[in-house]
Amino acid sequence: MQRAEQRRHPRAAEPADHGALTHTIPLILDLGGPLRPDALVAALNDVVAYQPGLRGTFVDVNGEPRIFPHAAVDVPLRDLYRARPLI
Repeated sequence: MQRAEQRRHPRAAEPADHGALTHTIPLILDLGGPLRPDALVAALNDVVAYQPGLRGTFVDVNGEPRIFPHAAVDVPLRDLYRARPLI
């Protein structure tokens, strides 16, 4: 069951644009200090598992937006420390 604010989401009833990155929010973190990659991946996987909207598809069912969550996936971690700058 969706809350009223979820039903009013202006993009929720739009047809799925398979493979598009329409509703993504790119994020770059500049972290300092030691990093435990295993702990970071575990935390990201917990967030994705807890939030069906991060792994779901919004579709219109009888004029109402519905989310159909997909199975939880493991979030890949790529170490870009030594990567060449894009700019």
